[in-house]
Amino acid sequence: MGLPLESLRITDFTWVAAGPLWTRLLALMGAEVIKVESATRLDYVRVSQPIAPGAKGVNASGRYYPLNTGKLGVAMNLRHPAGKALVQRLVSISDVVADNFSAGVLTRLGLGYQDLRRLRPDIVAISMPVMGQEGPLASYRGLGPQIEALAGLKYLSGSPDKPPVGFTHALPDFTCNPYFAAAAVMAALHYRHHTGRGQFVDFAQYESTVAMVGEAVLEYTANGTVPQRRGNRHPGAVPHNSFPAAGHNTWVALACFTEVQWHGLLQAMEEPPWAREGRFATFGARKAHEEELEQHIAQWTRQHDAWELAQRLREQGVPASAVETAADILERDPQLQHRGFWSTIVQPAIGPTAHASPAFRFLAGPGVNLPGWAIQGSAPELGQHNPLVFQELLGVSAQEYLALVQDGAIEDSPQEVTVSRDRRRTPTQ
Repeated sequence: MGLPLESLRITDFTWVAAGPLWTRLLALMGAEVIKVESATRLDYVRVSQPIAPGAKGVNASGRYYPLNTGKLGVAMNLRHPAGKALVQRLVSISDVVADNFSAGVLTRLGLGYQDLRRLRPDIVAISMPVMGQEGPLASYRGLGPQIEALAGLKYLSGSPDKPPVGFTHALPDFTCNPYFAAAAVMAALHYRHHTGRGQFVDFAQYESTVAMVGEAVLEYTANGTVPQRRGNRHPGAVPHNSFPAAGHNTWVALACFTEVQWHGLLQAMEEPPWAREGRFATFGARKAHEEELEQHIAQWTRQHDAWELAQRLREQGVPASAVETAADILERDPQLQHRGFWSTIVQPAIGPTAHASPAFRFLAGPGVNLPGWAIQGSAPELGQHNPLVFQELLGVSAQEYLALVQDGAIEDSPQEVTVSRDRRRTPTQ
């Protein structure tokens, strides 16, 4: 059995994170994704930290590769007439065209949706600017940190008595936006399969991100209440927080949503005398004395190893986990290890790197469980697959290819083609 999207070809203009992540997801499911880049307008993630020790240049960033695994990569000048002509030929044999540029960028390059339809009438196109293609805020530009601020995520993060803290990474880029985009494109392809007509998906990343704070939006629109920051606490649980454990800067997170879980916590703590006091007897009483309750629990958790304590709490039915560092997630998390979540891929410029896999699996038959992803190769170095795409796929002759390189339409790369199997195919109908 092959992967489900093996008949799909995507021309991918996306950059940074939100766009490349959803096209990577489809690549891991079998789609042929051709990432279009330019050395004159680099995807800035190519030169972002972390940079592999001793590595230099546009292929040295450890941040770029996990976002683009399994894709082909070409480098070209879209503003060159011959470069634009090559892209038009590529679009004509593609199923999907994707970008996450600011509103109107591809249209100004002559590659807007109406231009794409003339090349392939049933094309599915998706564009992912911050505020969509139209409207009074369409000119807004930004990346994940700006989008999460606009959507209210930053305002809701942190302690109530302190300024918002935001997130340590660009949350919308790695959570809602790539997966909503993938779902939208698959819905458009489903529509095309049944009607023969393509679609344009005007994907405003702001709107997608607002969906993550839907509860807060409803609180305001329905009740007129502006939600406030509440740290790690939860209105439906007490205690609900991260508590210090033994050692330097180590923590354990735990929560009690039910009376059964509360009594499980007390049992793990060996029924401390203070827990028999009336102010901790009911959920409401505990909520009213939450700060004092947390102080009692913290005195206990400080005496124990975070991992051992989390296991002890889970055995009593209490949701709990050690608060993991990046190293813990990669090397120690038992669930990720059990699921085979991490794969090691050798990137020619930087060596072996760890790559995350999607959480799903495909069932290939009774009792057979296959990984729900397939990394068909490393992420492309800049311009790595120019000869493969332009000469083998588009039929550009060797002489014409050399002339296009010399003229600057194709930005040639010294990398040799590493994909040897025949990638030529016809678009899905």
